Amino acid sequence: MKPIKLLIVLFLVSGSVFIAQQTTDLSKEPGYFEFKDISQFKNTEPITEINLEEPMLKMIVKLTDKNNEGMGKMIEGLKLIKVNEYNLELKNFEATENILESIGKTLQTKEWDKIIRSKHKNNVDNIYVKRDQNGEFAGLVVLSMHISNEKAEKGSGKVTLVNIVGKIDFSSLWKISKMYNIPGLDKL
Repeated sequence: MKPIKLLIVLFLVSGSVFIAQQTTDLSKEPGYFEFKDISQFKNTEPITEINLEEPMLKMIVKLTDKNNEGMGKMIEGLKLIKVNEYNLELKNFEATENILESIGKTLQTKEWDKIIRSKHKNNVDNIYVKRDQNGEFAGLVVLSMHISNEKAEKGSGKVTLVNIVGKIDFSSLWKISKMYNIPGLDKL
């Protein structure tokens, strides 16, 4: 009898773990944006990939809140922090800039607001926000290309795509960016 009880307990535990690991469909959130739809990056492996969903963000809060008071308030309400960073060859700079502009136009047709646009030499930063039905900030997208002077000599740089989904507090976002060195958010 004991082996059967053990099997039942293992089945129930593994089933509850499986259910707990299932994530919500974030694509239905107003602040969600899918990077995988960008044709230039579809078959390219990112050099940096961060994908922190709500359960992981809550775990980070539990692990860090003892040392960083208020971290819970900073992350509270966020459902996703997603960062993809790609290498960029200088010869593709203009084409990539056009693609990022096209993405920006698409975002704006979907009621995203461009709040920052910065272009200087080989550096382009565009930041968009999305509000929910209550007028609260529900999403943030950063589209960024950077080619530093030393990288320009080598003919390469980086493209960074950031999407943050959930209730956004901009002062908290800046602190999170500094704390965890999340690329693209330094412009906030």
